[in-house]
Amino acid sequence: MLNAGIAGVVGTVRQLFKVEEAYKPYVEDALGERLYAIVCENSAATRLAIELLDASGRGRARFLVLSSLPAALSERAFPEQAKPLFRHIQVEPRYENAVRFLLGESYTLGKVLYGD
Repeated sequence: MLNAGIAGVVGTVRQLFKVEEAYKPYVEDALGERLYAIVCENSAATRLAIELLDASGRGRARFLVLSSLPAALSERAFPEQAKPLFRHIQVEPRYENAVRFLLGESYTLGKVLYGD
């Protein structure tokens, strides 16, 4: 599906960002299966990707539709010693809102992960 050339299919969530090595396990735990969700610009691209998936009979997939996300997400307040995961990620500005949506509530405190 990612190689099908569907306009508006961006890639997987994992392809949206780079994370500092020490924080990779935390990001993987926080995102779980969402890490491999297919990112689409809009519902039209998502619909085409789903049709292709159905036609191929290759199972199922999760999707993140960028146009359906809230317009702007700001960073929330964290406990004093917390290390928000978003601060340890490099992301292109056009995908920042999507990554904030997925990880904006997640932080580490000591060696423990908190958040959604």
